[in-house]
Amino acid sequence: TQSTWGSGPRLKTCCTVMLNPVHTLSRKHILGGAAALVLVTWLVVSSGQGGASASGRASVTLTPTPQLCPNWVRQGSAGDGGWNVCVPPKSAGKCIVYSFGIRDDFTFDAAHEAKGCEVHGFDPSVHLESSYNTKLRTFHLLGLGPTGSYAPGTAPFRWPGANYLKDTNSETWELKSITDIRASLKHDHVTVLKVDVEGAEWLSLVELLSSGQLNNGKIEQYLVEFHFDPARYRLHETADGSVVVMRIAEDDMDYIAVLTALANSKMRLWKWQWNVGDRQCIEASFVYDPAYASSIGGVFAAAS
Repeated sequence: TQSTWGSGPRLKTCCTVMLNPVHTLSRKHILGGAAALVLVTWLVVSSGQGGASASGRASVTLTPTPQLCPNWVRQGSAGDGGWNVCVPPKSAGKCIVYSFGIRDDFTFDAAHEAKGCEVHGFDPSVHLESSYNTKLRTFHLLGLGPTGSYAPGTAPFRWPGANYLKDTNSETWELKSITDIRASLKHDHVTVLKVDVEGAEWLSLVELLSSGQLNNGKIEQYLVEFHFDPARYRLHETADGSVVVMRIAEDDMDYIAVLTALANSKMRLWKWQWNVGDRQCIEASFVYDPAYASSIGGVFAAAS
């Protein structure tokens, strides 16, 4: 994982879902079709926003379906900085790649450029215009999050954030949601969306789910590193290759509910692996599967 949200040195921080029967939720919403009910929590936690916390033990098991992607390649570095990608891309249109979280390693971006893709790199913490930009690659001094301008010390962070929440943004940062970025760049679809942003993936994922972008085929592959605070979550791998995420302490955002909604969308997990430097972080690769129909649907309902 790159230290996307800090100005210090690079940091090593880092599907089928079965809910534990003790899973308890504090806000209830109806998802899916008329006959499909699921209880979820959407707790938005950012500057000026809040919500009830998720308390009590709960767990979710993420099971990959590797047959969804029989042909794949590691794009970019063999270790941290590279990602597992389905090949060839299923897109019938132009190949467009969004890469959030670059820092000092954009081998993933360069690998897609070499395949003829239009690549857009995003990071609010580093100035890479001179070294990143080429005919097919464009750098944006822009972060992923609730759209707005954040003065020094005010950018929203979740664990591990900047240097494990010890630091904050020292300059004014511009953040945007995926929806707003796609609109500004006039992109109807994204072939590969890579998100490696030190905790900011959670608010972004809520936005992707609530907007329906993971269910309509407009995003074809979703590559994301999930970060779990060790004070609140325990992770372990099972014999069948699944990963179990258990909440052990109160949190101000219900990651279990968010992961459940993701797994019941048409964006399906085909491979995951531990971060090379931190087993509180997992790198997960999802691919859009239009044939998948969850028994409870995949629309993420926002709290009113």
